[in-house]
Amino acid sequence: MVELEDLRNRNPRAWTSLLTQGLVPDNIIVAAVGEEPLSASSNVSRFLLSLKGYHEPLSLVGKRTDAVEGLFYEVFAAQFPHFTARCWYSHIGLDDSWLVLADVQNDHPPETWNEKDFEILVGNLASLHATYWDQRGVLEQYGLPSLLEDSDAETYLGAHESGEEMPEAQPPSQIERIERWLQGQQRHLTEHAKRTAGPSLAPLLADAGRGLDTLIEFNGWPGIVDDRHLTALADLLDDPLPVLHQLRQLPYTLLHGDPSAERWCLTLFDDYYLLDWSQTTIGPGVYDLVSFIDQLELLSGETAGARETRRSRVTEETMIDNYILAMRGELGSRFDARATRQAVPAARCLLVLTNWLPQLGNWLRESPYDLNAWQAMNKLPDQALLDAGMADLLGWRLSLATIFDRFLRAYRLL
Repeated sequence: MVELEDLRNRNPRAWTSLLTQGLVPDNIIVAAVGEEPLSASSNVSRFLLSLKGYHEPLSLVGKRTDAVEGLFYEVFAAQFPHFTARCWYSHIGLDDSWLVLADVQNDHPPETWNEKDFEILVGNLASLHATYWDQRGVLEQYGLPSLLEDSDAETYLGAHESGEEMPEAQPPSQIERIERWLQGQQRHLTEHAKRTAGPSLAPLLADAGRGLDTLIEFNGWPGIVDDRHLTALADLLDDPLPVLHQLRQLPYTLLHGDPSAERWCLTLFDDYYLLDWSQTTIGPGVYDLVSFIDQLELLSGETAGARETRRSRVTEETMIDNYILAMRGELGSRFDARATRQAVPAARCLLVLTNWLPQLGNWLRESPYDLNAWQAMNKLPDQALLDAGMADLLGWRLSLATIFDRFLRAYRLL
């Protein structure tokens, strides 16, 4: 029996026991254990195991994480060995889970990926989703959180459709709610929005509301977020039903929750690993797909020219097609390709509300810019921003222009 504290304290005997339980040769002996922090928060470390009789150390990764990721590796990961790192040890605690994982190399960063790589990555997402397709009840038995937890929402929708009165739940008119947001009078979610969102989404939409407030205070972002976007965002925050109802009609499955490019590691041996399962959840697979596609816009180190080259080689439509083909191959007639395509705009709008809008609001609130400086800087050409040391601002501007343009088109398709 391997004790967690012995592993954390780098006890060679504990690490020897761990390796022998992992079916490596039983004569392996760990002589010493070194540790290198891999994150500023010290949540992830590389453990270097010096083995008797071997010149090169064996490296494994220790990660302090949450119960959700611990549960994923304890219960689900073994079903996806082709894209999950091997888990040597797992300890699940409510506030302090701990994992020992294979040390996965990232030999091909995202800006070097080719068409084949994108096809395989999307295919791996399809494999994940197909395995637990339409098995919401099974997944809920493990206590996994739900992206679109809707017990309250279902109660509201049933009463709403039957004509029953729900106090304070009826939505205001579109003009009324948009005016409240744009005039700074609506700082909290309406009762209608809370009931429609349900207990899991309501806090996320509240964060989105704070992000929208900040954008309004800055008069948007010239060339990226204008009155059209602000109006659309205000509309969806006060009445998210057009987004959520469509997504809730799809079969639920096991989601990674945040399969962005930085979560993938591609090795020299053509292995593809998806890391960081701390946001694993239950929901419609199209949310993972759109999350992967849209977050490609924020590839670090990628120039504008490289970005356009990638887009010309692997378009959004190509990735959606690859996903649908892979899902049809896995599920046959059980998979409704048409419903998935139709739900892409709703998934994109939800991603903007729950991910991009809060991020952007936080970034603006923490920035040193006031309104006048903000407006002046956004009139500068790209090279002037680089010369002034504002590469982060330029990176956001290049990425979010595409993201919010897609959002506006998606909103109009709801």
